Amino acid sequence: MLIGLCLLSFPLVACGGEVEEAKPADAPTPPTEAAEVEAPEDLQIVQVRVEGDEYLFSPPGVRAGFPVRLIFDPAGLPGCSRDVAIPDFQIAKVISPEDATIEFTPETQGPVSVACSMDMYRGELRVE
Repeated sequence: MLIGLCLLSFPLVACGGEVEEAKPADAPTPPTEAAEVEAPEDLQIVQVRVEGDEYLFSPPGVRAGFPVRLIFDPAGLPGCSRDVAIPDFQIAKVISPEDATIEFTPETQGPVSVACSMDMYRGELRVE
């Protein structure tokens, strides 16, 4: 009987399924979803990726006077592009999987320059 159970569970595991392990009754249950971070209602979310030697923003522009959250894709940031600088806001940050966001509030219209610390990767976010 034990051999039969082992043989039945092998295809499940081999195909990427998981076999649950027994846990003590007093073991804490890990959270299933990340806690939601409270954000201002007027927060502007901008996705950032790198193509070639350029930071690309989606959407490409934001409104002045409202907070902006840049969300980087850490897996898509080659080399020094992870070391992001936004001089107009005195921001310098190394993007990591644990912390891949930068927030600031542009008060005036015009381009906001974003570059890596070595100035090899560059981009401009439009502020209207």
